[in-house]
Amino acid sequence: MLKRSDLIAEITLSNMKKINILIPIIALLFSLNLNAQSIVSSCGYTVSISYNPVAIVPSSSSCLWGYNFNISFNYLITVQGINTCWNGSVILQPRITCSTLPNYFYGLNILAPTVGAPFSTTTYSGTITTTTNSWTALTNCATATPSSMGCTGCSYSASGPGIPNNNYACSFVAGLPIELVSFTGNCNSKSVSLNWTTASEINNDYFTIERAQDAINFKELRKFDGAANNNRTINYSFIDPEPLTGTSYYRLKQTDFDGQFNYFNTIAVTCQGKIGEIYIYPNPNNGSFIIEAAELNADITILNSLGEKIIHQKNSSKKTEFNLSYLSNGIYFIQMSSAKESVTRKFSINQ
Repeated sequence: MLKRSDLIAEITLSNMKKINILIPIIALLFSLNLNAQSIVSSCGYTVSISYNPVAIVPSSSSCLWGYNFNISFNYLITVQGINTCWNGSVILQPRITCSTLPNYFYGLNILAPTVGAPFSTTTYSGTITTTTNSWTALTNCATATPSSMGCTGCSYSASGPGIPNNNYACSFVAGLPIELVSFTGNCNSKSVSLNWTTASEINNDYFTIERAQDAINFKELRKFDGAANNNRTINYSFIDPEPLTGTSYYRLKQTDFDGQFNYFNTIAVTCQGKIGEIYIYPNPNNGSFIIEAAELNADITILNSLGEKIIHQKNSSKKTEFNLSYLSNGIYFIQMSSAKESVTRKFSINQ
């Protein structure tokens, strides 16, 4: 884990070195705090940035009567989700105030997710310097640091698709000290297996697994006790016995003993329900065909193109033969239903 004693300011936004990965390792190491420092776009994506001042950049090494200065700072930006609105950029202007002197960086821009693209996570990181060139009457240009200059003020402006142009207050907060090695999910038959591993934990009260179908509206599934303070590898696991049909989105939340919490990146797990595994062959056919389905005891209904019911029966076998050669040529539908879901497939008779 990247050990950090300096303070990390967490706000939301976008641009620079671009790495498209499902679970960005850098983001895991920096531990984005979504408690109050992120922006959720009304278009369906979240933009978050962690940044911290690392150095004072004076205009001169000689400052008997004061000097101009800027601030160099590291940043880590994560854009995650989907975009249901329009294509465009997210524009951020971070401000770091040292005592009463504001320092700006203009034009830190990144692209919002592409409209129509699937759920994605994009990470940007780098080091940049403010451009305000503020002046101070101090004479410490050779030894000045963000701490000695009182660089504790944090604010920013942001705008983009689904993000109104506005000014936001923030604060420098310490990154939560969880070294997450991995967070993965796999579909196993009718369940989803989630696994995560930590290399170290400090002040960790508990984890929470949350799930959503749209990667936006998450609901809590279960809490797990953390290891409090620990410097050895620990493996955690959870089985979701009833995953959502199709793709389920899971995220891991970590809460420490004083209530601060931290979200790690969302993962997507596609687990096709058994009832969805329906095969009709041959298709087209002459009225004689086989339906193969793994879900036993589901209701099978065959309908014509007008929605009129032709056959209704229970699926008592993985393979069921039908002879409907008495029907006219045309399009027909097979509907298989259980207590949890209903799946419809189309087939045609052409004699």
